[in-house]
Amino acid sequence: MAAALVTRQPRVLVVLLGETDEWAHQRRYDRCLDAALRADHFIRQLWEAAQALPDARGRTSLLISADHGRGPGRDWTDHGVDVLPADRIWMAVMGPKILPNDDLRRQSGTQSQFAATIAMLVGESWQSARPGAAAPLRIK
Repeated sequence: MAAALVTRQPRVLVVLLGETDEWAHQRRYDRCLDAALRADHFIRQLWEAAQALPDARGRTSLLISADHGRGPGRDWTDHGVDVLPADRIWMAVMGPKILPNDDLRRQSGTQSQFAATIAMLVGESWQSARPGAAAPLRIK
């Protein structure tokens, strides 16, 4: 994926992580932790690659997340409509248009805001194209 930064120089790069989900379904918490660590290193490499490229530095934003949350306690291996917290997902956004702000840490958002946030980061309005769509995250 770092090669895509060089060849395509995107303004927004979306990374959805899924390996931890695969290990959770197999009830392998140890492998979940290993996968999370690998993902952390991967994200660091992407960010450093973007910062090392003159055309990407100051231009490329990363949006990182997963497709769903997980259950608590004994439900940690599951997700779905019957697992209430599974609809809660995390998202990390970093880039030149995202200002450091403690309010972001307390902000509650939804997955429906992904598209609008990506559009905003490239200077477009998702709501203009899709009336009634969710607003972007407040990241500026």
